[in-house]
Amino acid sequence: MQPTRRHLKVKQYIRPESFQQLQEYDSIVIRKCINRETYTIPEHCKDCPGENGGGVTLTADESKDLDAVMKKEFFNLRASDKISLWRSIPDTRHELCKIVKYPDDLPSASVVIVFKNERWSPVLRTVYSVLNR
Repeated sequence: MQPTRRHLKVKQYIRPESFQQLQEYDSIVIRKCINRETYTIPEHCKDCPGENGGGVTLTADESKDLDAVMKKEFFNLRASDKISLWRSIPDTRHELCKIVKYPDDLPSASVVIVFKNERWSPVLRTVYSVLNR
């Protein structure tokens, strides 16, 4: 099936200039993400909210107007913003899958992340997860 003009309009690409809107995130980390540089998980993130699939606790102040945020975003944006970009996730693979040894010379792969009208914190966590795993 040939992509139509309508399909092409829906596509969004993350460009480096788009990241200028993300002043709350460290510009060095974002540059590393764009340039595909390797980095290690900072020590301070090992006990961060959401680590290893754990929960996030909001303070009373952060919980104010949470219903309005949930109605607008359809998920808990305040909790999402507290989760580290480097957060770990549990390995839920079957035990037999964990012992499979893959060759080092595998072909390269492309990952396409399609999003529209998404908040930055879940999109960036997805990008970091793809680059780090």
